[in-house]
Amino acid sequence: MAERRKSLMLNVPVLTRVEGEGALDLRIRDGNIEELKLRIFEPPRFFEKFLEGRHYSEVPDIVARICGICPVAYQMTAVQALEKLFGVEAGPWACDMRRVFYCGEWIQSHALHIHLLAAPDFFGCNSAIELARIHPEVVRRGLHLQAVGNEIMELFGARSVHPVGLRVGGFHHAPSKAQAKALRQKLHDALPQAEELVRWTAGIPLPNDNQPFISVALRHETGYAIEAGQIAASDGLNIGAPEYDAHFAEYQQPHSTALFSAYHQQPYLVGPLARLNLNHAQLPENIRHLISETGLSFPNGNVFTSMAARAVEILFAIQEAARLLENYQVSDSPYVPVKPKAGIAHGATEAPRGLLWHRYEVDDTGIILNARIVPPTSQNQARIEEDLRLSLLNFGLDHEDDALRLHCEKVIRNYDPCISCATHFLRMNVERSSSRAGIHSQRTNAVKVLPTYESLQTEERGNNPIKKTRIIGIGSPLGDDQAGWRVIDALKGRLPPEIELIKLDRPGTGLIPLLENTRHAILIDAMQGGAALGTIRHFSKAEWAICQQGLSSHSVDMVDALKLAKELGALPETIELYGIEIGPAMPGETSSEAVRAATENLADMIVRELEFS
Repeated sequence: MAERRKSLMLNVPVLTRVEGEGALDLRIRDGNIEELKLRIFEPPRFFEKFLEGRHYSEVPDIVARICGICPVAYQMTAVQALEKLFGVEAGPWACDMRRVFYCGEWIQSHALHIHLLAAPDFFGCNSAIELARIHPEVVRRGLHLQAVGNEIMELFGARSVHPVGLRVGGFHHAPSKAQAKALRQKLHDALPQAEELVRWTAGIPLPNDNQPFISVALRHETGYAIEAGQIAASDGLNIGAPEYDAHFAEYQQPHSTALFSAYHQQPYLVGPLARLNLNHAQLPENIRHLISETGLSFPNGNVFTSMAARAVEILFAIQEAARLLENYQVSDSPYVPVKPKAGIAHGATEAPRGLLWHRYEVDDTGIILNARIVPPTSQNQARIEEDLRLSLLNFGLDHEDDALRLHCEKVIRNYDPCISCATHFLRMNVERSSSRAGIHSQRTNAVKVLPTYESLQTEERGNNPIKKTRIIGIGSPLGDDQAGWRVIDALKGRLPPEIELIKLDRPGTGLIPLLENTRHAILIDAMQGGAALGTIRHFSKAEWAICQQGLSSHSVDMVDALKLAKELGALPETIELYGIEIGPAMPGETSSEAVRAATENLADMIVRELEFS
């Protein structure tokens, strides 16, 4: 019997464990890929338009809002561009501490991607919760490394979520010597974990999927490029940021609301693997030796090696930050005066996900007239599509639908695309037909997986004594989303000193170290469950599944963090969840009267509960 020639249409309408909303359309006919489209359907966010008419001093705080995982990258690129235009030299102290600050973002972003987003794919897991079930020590290590990165960001940025410490001319404040010394010690303590992470990722079996591609990254003659350098490519390109447009072009594809990018009319790779392909010789000798010892090698044409590349960069960033803090001295002034001038500002730095390029047109009073920002993900989109095409052919198109879907998602997640903020589920529509037999079938499935998380704020408490009770208010500085914080404020002075009161800004998995050393935890957060404004809801552990979609008004799923804590054996003996119903997001810092009243009522309830417990 002649082999039946089949047509396959695979549609992945929502990609999981990536930052934002994207989809994949794949059509296979007679053993060939007839159509492959990576669709990005995020609504326009208009950040470039938001910047028009703003004073240059506002730019760092505005661009920090573009990405919850990589705010430092956007701030640093903008600040670098404007300082070059204005002829500002921030000074040696600010330059060194900015590199430390950026190292913090690399550490937290890479650790999050490896452990929560990418690694589950290589162990047959749908989520980090499942990975924690079989490798709890791996997930614990990842959360610890991520927390170290967040602590760096918080020290220099005042907070790890959308930090506000950076300014044109330097920083708004300088950490004390005691703070720098404590952080340096934590970095030294984390080095063995980072080295072990390199060994662990290097030992994970990977598909044999070598491909030809152009690597693009910053290159610096005196060190491994992060916040400064020339734009380089593996074909010999070496240019400054102002020359970017002469070699790189953005273009629109009908199937995506995000722009694609091309280098000399061809796709190219940015990100940790591209950086190591170009700059591995700039790594310290001990890291180069470890790379050789583990069997890794660079340049490398297998993009699945990106996870190990991120581990190498975590080790480098921890070692580099510790080096720069070794002889830390408080600066006489954390910034220098700035006088704006008219012109075109260009800047480029290395975000965790790859090259980030900014261009600003500024008038003589420092007002932004025009802005253009090219993020790493848009530069990688064409490469992702090309990678999918080549990788699928290498993998084999005759696999079952689920295997094809998983392979496609694994390829895409390998790039850590930062489309926007979390997605929560996958629905896959598969259409099969035979051109000869006229057979047609369609199947849809849905898989629940762990969403991604924004950058986390956490406290190190591993050596602290176990606390009997911790009351944790979760929130953000925006309107009614402060509900959890307001309850903490209302409890101050009303409880015994051994009960610890804590405010957290959108912590995600940063909850786990606090829960681990606690016997009794009370968590309070805003919620949007459709009830009347100011409604107070108490959730028992049995009701966690019910409150999963409503509790927490921001894009961080507290219940999934609790599930991960359970797998790691980090849940307190008793835990209580309270939600306060809020409405749509409110601008500014003022809470509604109903929510303010609810926070006072809940504080009274908690005091009465603890008095009789």
